[in-house]
Formats: sequence, C-alpha cells, structure tokens
Amino acid sequence: ALCLVSLGNAREEKGFPDILRAIRLLEKAGELGRFSFILQANDTSDAIRRDTAAMTAREMAHVTFLQETLSTDAYYRLLDQADAVLLPYDGKRYRSRSSGILTEALAAGKPVVVTENTWLSDQMTAFGGGVICRSGDPADLARAIRELGANYDPHRQRPEMGRDDWVQHHNPEALVRALTNAPAS
Repeated sequence: ALCLVSLGNAREEKGFPDILRAIRLLEKAGELGRFSFILQANDTSDAIRRDTAAMTAREMAHVTFLQETLSTDAYYRLLDQADAVLLPYDGKRYRSRSSGILTEALAAGKPVVVTENTWLSDQMTAFGGGVICRSGDPADLARAIRELGANYDPHRQRPEMGRDDWVQHHNPEALVRALTNAPAS
C-alpha cells in the first residue's frame, strides 16, 4: 500500500477534515486497501478530535492517527517512510503563504498532493512532483490520491530528480544571499 502522510498539527486550514472525508470516500469505493494513511492529529480542534475518534473507533486498518507532538527524529523518520505527503491546504489562506512541511517534503524528494493556485502548487510545479487538487473538495482530493497511486513512479521520479535544485534554492545560505543583495528600503 502507498503510504501517505499528513504532518504537523491537524487544522482545518491545512485541509485535515478534507483528508478524513477523502479517506471515507476511498473506503466507500472499496479502494482504501491500496493506501495506508499516517496522520499527525495533535493540537487540533474539538470537531477534528471527534472525527478522528470516530474513525479510530471503527478500527480502520489502513489509517493511523498520531495524537502526540512528534520529536524531531520521529518527524523525520515518518517523512522518510512516507511515499507521499498530503498538503490539501485551504486555497484562499495559502495562496501566498508558505509551508515548512512542503519545503521538507521536497527536500526529501517526496511527491506531494497540494491545492491548486497556491504557493505550494507553484513550488511543486517548479521543483517537485505530485498531484494538484481543488481546495475544500474531498472528492477531488480522493481523485488526486487515486492519480498518485495509479502513476506513482513518474510522480516519485520528478521530486527525486529536482531535490538538488530545490535544496540549492531553499537553504540558509541562499536566504542570506537574497537578504544581503536586496536593495535597502
């Protein structure tokens, strides 16, 4: 099964409820067995806690919730074991906002699922690989997950090949160069 992860705290603006709904759609279609999901679900709202508790009570074999804050080592171990990272962030909020998780996923050469018309989709298109989905649309997120599973090798190869370019562009030295060469305001 393709291992898909959601990292960081589970917030609505990061599309966590959409991930849960997409999982239910995949289950209803009999496709859940093609995937495994490891979802970090700590530091979240009451509504998301209720949803994760309901899914946990159903003992879905292909869905694991991590309810605690991960140590740095545990976070990077999970990123390393992931086949892909789910980032279906709210399109309005993330149109120009960045994501440390996307930065780390692309630096690790992982394909991602990101929301269209966001900084994340711009970066994925330029440096990485994966699939783009519509914001706030669990059915389209399920479609993107299916697409990733059906064509995993091409989606995996591009971020692996683009990893060095990504790291050359996004690192502390590049930031210092950009800041020191910027005109004074």
